[in-house]
Amino acid sequence: MLAAVSACAGGRGAGGDDPGPADGSRGGGVEVSAPAESAPAASDTPNPPAAAAAPAPAAAARPGSLTVQISWLDAPARVRRSPGRNRCGAERPPWARVHALGGVADVAVVVRRDDEPGAPAAATPGDAAPAPTTNDAADDPADSAPGTLGAAAGTDASELVAAPGATSATVAIAGCVPGPRVLVAGTGAGARVVNDDAVPRRLAITRVAAADGQAAEPGPATWARLPMVGSQVLVDDMPAGIYRLAVVPERARADAPGFDAAYVLVPGAARAAVTNPRGMARFDRLAPGRYQVSAWYPALDDAGAPRDHHQVVTVRAGKRERVTIPLFAP
Repeated sequence: MLAAVSACAGGRGAGGDDPGPADGSRGGGVEVSAPAESAPAASDTPNPPAAAAAPAPAAAARPGSLTVQISWLDAPARVRRSPGRNRCGAERPPWARVHALGGVADVAVVVRRDDEPGAPAAATPGDAAPAPTTNDAADDPADSAPGTLGAAAGTDASELVAAPGATSATVAIAGCVPGPRVLVAGTGAGARVVNDDAVPRRLAITRVAAADGQAAEPGPATWARLPMVGSQVLVDDMPAGIYRLAVVPERARADAPGFDAAYVLVPGAARAAVTNPRGMARFDRLAPGRYQVSAWYPALDDAGAPRDHHQVVTVRAGKRERVTIPLFAP
């Protein structure tokens, strides 16, 4: 799983086939021409049959888009504030980042076809122009801000655009806290972890859930050491799933409570994004059809369990669909 470890202090760092000769050969001797036949009179010429019209190609259905809003309107104060300091003395981040309007940031959202198993979620490249990074018909001015796949926490984009592709994820360790808390890595791209602390860190990587957020039996931990500031490790063997990357001191177990972690989602063949500070994620260029929308968020305390929600949504051709998921409803 670990492809490479760097301990330098530099920081994060043919042609086509030729046509053959024409068929036939010109023989020697005298060529004899056949006598020319007179053309039939116009009146004797039968009317040629009308050529059958070629069937018009079926018009490709216009792709649609889907915006997912994760909400928690009555989030208690305890999840909005820091739970205290960690064992390194750094302040721990809040259990949840909840917008004033109730949107929840850092939620992993996965979209996969539900009506045709194995069908791609993205429209065929020839069906439409490349996915835009802005809304061309925004419902409100804030919706027209650009977004990116798996953007780091704190982005000002109002919606994140989830686009296909192998996008790598970068996790930075500062004060024993790896972050961003939740991010997406394209299949085969892996995750790069950088130590921004001036002391060595020990990293435990564990697969904790399936790609759609369904609970899975945790696999064995893979360990890595980052011996100095600027040290990097590349985790590149990550099949589809959700992985916990935690900074754990010597002699502690990988699943020991009280340690902050980052979570990397590898969606496989599905489309995925992480909600922005307003709790929104947008998926452009979806082929029309039914989709299974899965939302996943880590535990809200050291002893709790992750939250997950699954819902079926229909995307219509050329339409911009919206769905609100109350992930933290009682």
